[in-house]
Amino acid sequence: MIGILFSILEHALVGACLTSISLLFFSLVILLRLLPHLLGFLWKCIRGLIILSFRLYYLIFSRLKPLIENQFGVNVLSGTPRLIACLILSLIFGGLIFLISGLTIPLWTMIFPILHGAFLGLAWDEIEKPEGLQLGVKIQ
Repeated sequence: MIGILFSILEHALVGACLTSISLLFFSLVILLRLLPHLLGFLWKCIRGLIILSFRLYYLIFSRLKPLIENQFGVNVLSGTPRLIACLILSLIFGGLIFLISGLTIPLWTMIFPILHGAFLGLAWDEIEKPEGLQLGVKIQ
């Protein structure tokens, strides 16, 4: 009697394992099928964040421009000073986010604010154009 019970449990366990493996593969296929839509959504989110940070940085720099020009004689809204200011401001905001969240700050995580500031400082003129920032648009 116990042998029959163990045989039934053995077949149920093997069936459950095979079912879970097939569900895993089915989920992976669905994920791969939805990947282009997910990437499109991700590009739109990144574009929106870049535009929002550009507007915030432009607001800050336009308010600080007279003060910085009087003190240092540098136009913070053009050229290399803009790039340096974007890098500094991105590092400050990134550091504040890490301090507020209470996370430990490994040195390599500061790469992300540096890349953000560099991209924003270099793409500043493109963002201001009427076409705006075009991320992931196919050139024909």
